[in-house]
Amino acid sequence: MRFCAFFICVFLIGAIFPAPARAGCRWGKRVLFINPPTLLDTSALGYSQISVDTKNAVAYVSGQVSFNLTGSIIGSTLAEQLPVVEKNLRLAMEAVGAGNDDILRLSMYVKDYQQADLPVISQSVVRLGRPVATLISTPALALDPLLVEVEITVAVSHKVVRKLKCA
Repeated sequence: MRFCAFFICVFLIGAIFPAPARAGCRWGKRVLFINPPTLLDTSALGYSQISVDTKNAVAYVSGQVSFNLTGSIIGSTLAEQLPVVEKNLRLAMEAVGAGNDDILRLSMYVKDYQQADLPVISQSVVRLGRPVATLISTPALALDPLLVEVEITVAVSHKVVRKLKCA
């Protein structure tokens, strides 16, 4: 009985005198938008690299292409561009404390896809952990030299969400 009374007291004290919120934390934010310094800053283009659903602990990573930090396109073939795209995806996942095992879904857009492209695409998907994947052929991407764009959805731990809210 004393045990229950103790917890009731602690609960009431916590309700009456809640712990002060940490300064700078965005506790009420449902969606956080992130542009990690390890990726091209796309805020001037009007979008963010990552959005995090803080309630469901899911991150949505914008389509990654073979840009370096200055916006230069690396590679002129699908086989040259895919490793750069994979690197950018890993950098985005690192920014939200995720890895290949956390990928929930992958969508790959390939400019003028041909069946001969499948082996290099399959190798890339395997290197990313064999997630659920969709391959979409498209006549064009944002810039003409780009041949592939990949977007992912990843699970994020609630611990990381709390950390991001106070970053």
